[in-house]
Amino acid sequence: MTGSPNLTLPPGATADAELDVLAPLRARSRDTGEIEPAEETLPSIKPRTAAGASKILPTTPVPAARRQTLLQDYHAQAHRPLDLEQALAAIKLRHVAEVYCEKNEWSRLKPHLPLSHGTRQRFEELAGMPVDALVADVQAHPARYSRTLLTDLAQHHLVAALNIDVELFKKGIHQAAKYEGLHSVAGRVMTAAAAVASAGISDIAGASHALKVAKKAVKVIAHQLPSNVVNPMLTGKLRTATDVKESFKRVGGQPVVASQIENSPDMASIVKTSKLRRRELRDAVDRLKAASSGRDPKALGQVVDAILALHDVADQAYRRRIGLNRTQTYSKGWGMAVNGVAATGAVVTATVPVVGQIAGPSILAATIAMQWGAGYLDERRVKHWYNLRANTKWADFLTKDAARIHFKDLQPGHVCEAALRRSFMTQPEVQIGAIREVYEDALGELMRMRVKLEDAISAQQRASKPAPELDQKRERLQKLQQKINRTMQDAKDFESFDGERWDGIPADSTIGRCLDDLEALERANRNARFRKPGETAQIVQRYSQAFHGGVSTGVALPILDAITLTDRLYEHDYPGNETKLNPNAEIGAVAAGVTGGAVFTAATGEVRVGKGANKKLLSRTLVDAQRLKADADRWTFQAGQRRVDLRNTAGYRRTVHTTWDEMKWIAGTIPSCLLSGPAGLVHLTRAKWWPAGEIRKATAQVRSALDAIATSGAVRVESPGMRRASNLSAMKDELYDYPAVRNHLGVAQASLNVEVT
Repeated sequence: MTGSPNLTLPPGATADAELDVLAPLRARSRDTGEIEPAEETLPSIKPRTAAGASKILPTTPVPAARRQTLLQDYHAQAHRPLDLEQALAAIKLRHVAEVYCEKNEWSRLKPHLPLSHGTRQRFEELAGMPVDALVADVQAHPARYSRTLLTDLAQHHLVAALNIDVELFKKGIHQAAKYEGLHSVAGRVMTAAAAVASAGISDIAGASHALKVAKKAVKVIAHQLPSNVVNPMLTGKLRTATDVKESFKRVGGQPVVASQIENSPDMASIVKTSKLRRRELRDAVDRLKAASSGRDPKALGQVVDAILALHDVADQAYRRRIGLNRTQTYSKGWGMAVNGVAATGAVVTATVPVVGQIAGPSILAATIAMQWGAGYLDERRVKHWYNLRANTKWADFLTKDAARIHFKDLQPGHVCEAALRRSFMTQPEVQIGAIREVYEDALGELMRMRVKLEDAISAQQRASKPAPELDQKRERLQKLQQKINRTMQDAKDFESFDGERWDGIPADSTIGRCLDDLEALERANRNARFRKPGETAQIVQRYSQAFHGGVSTGVALPILDAITLTDRLYEHDYPGNETKLNPNAEIGAVAAGVTGGAVFTAATGEVRVGKGANKKLLSRTLVDAQRLKADADRWTFQAGQRRVDLRNTAGYRRTVHTTWDEMKWIAGTIPSCLLSGPAGLVHLTRAKWWPAGEIRKATAQVRSALDAIATSGAVRVESPGMRRASNLSAMKDELYDYPAVRNHLGVAQASLNVEVT
């Protein structure tokens, strides 16, 4: 491990002891040029203390110790016991919040004030209360509770179920937050520097036509170049670097958005599927009404299945998509506010004479510090805690056989431990994942070089090149194959997660360096991430934002530039030979800038929703199935319990694709990037806010179907005093009041406490 060792003398140690400690290190540094801990000497050093006692001096871990520490931490965290009782409590509380508490649409806009002593005390009392007793109290007195309170309680139990160190988790978020906004800060620096340069050029005296043209050209470039050309590439590249840095700074781990949230269909698909499910429900209700007795079990079962299918789309899929949107855009709220300030600075610079040349760049300069603060708040206040909350609200932690069981009848055995464990990634797991990214990328590059060298040898053989040239390439190929074999063997030893096999991985190998030095792992992971297929989506997203900024005149300000750089819109009759935009032109410029700034500020986060889809699109490997199958033998291998597929690496893509292919895929993402924000808002309006919104229609149709079941003569058993909310979740819960429905679903009837004959 390189770098200065973290040597600490015991209390009372003398300066002579310090010299004795550093002596073997300095001896080694004469040959290597760097100080490294000496494995054979440091553990046996016994420095003299003031009292004459001999103590072992603490040392930094030698490479073998670091490997074993990482391995032990990984085993401890990856197999840590989870509290399924607490997880079940979280699931039940979230269900009861949805079923018995009406949603307050304005609650998310309320400020989060510090909790009073009484509020904290009540929360602690409810958190310690048995969950079944709490559920019963919510059923009996729903007015005493709110969805927010019950969701907070559910999140409390979920965090406890994950068995993580909460204080270390908070510490990691604080450390990572310092790096969160740095990529955007770099963009703000570029914008502010360009604005200052523009102001300096504008102050140069002279009235020649050439100088006036130069001034205008510099002003346009200062507005357009940073935001539209330079910053997207700069911030996109830096985003990848800061992502890696932050992942290693989160020493307490990080929540992972559940797969069913991450892979939720887009709003257009949800609207389309909901229409289809409503049609199926309408047909099922018609068959139920047409049944002669009104109690046809088959007709009732069809209605129940149709209600559940519609609920899965209009409630579960819809809300998971909303959750995905919020995980992507809620965290950008602080940055959106800074964008508003930046737009104001740009408008002031362009429209206010003299004073604007000072005030405008000053405002832009202030956004540099504000952007860092926004990034810090993004990470510290919103990002990871909201991901935990999203998992609490919309994730599915139940096993497949528990899907139709009423939430009050669930048992700890119905909780899927694997799904619960996947919702949080600890720091050792982050490092293990980073090492996998590194060795897969390295092997992909080595395999690409082998294919390239084999093709060169084949071409020379066909051209009957001299034997010495072929022998030289064959020798290079043999050495390259040996390196590939060694790296694959190291990967197999690594994936065994066996201490002895880990110790056998050479220190100078790709995996060995990552195991022995955390800083080396971070550098290697950063380099591998830059080459990772799909990472270009970071840059594509930012160019899309730049386009939106140009359209809305919020950042690029092309319309404002067109107004303020037109000579005929200026008046020159002011005292002191001043020039100023005439009132109408100034009003138009300010209106364009303010309106565009507001539009851009509001739409900033929308493009991020499509970034995940773009990543998947840009990471595809578009080759025919026959070629993929033929390459499987050479590009895949078994390492422990893991099947390593190198066909997903940048090396393989560069082997089977050309640069032109990559450019075509990037071009293919542009339409979705440019339209994802507006289209998303349109589909969201169709689903929710339109007078005849799809979710409203689905809710009304489920209510009508429940009424049809009630009028069909089916026996209903309802607990006294139970008052449900009016949403789809409450309507689904109402189905379980019917013993015939429970029989159809094949679930227990414990919560009814009745015998069904």
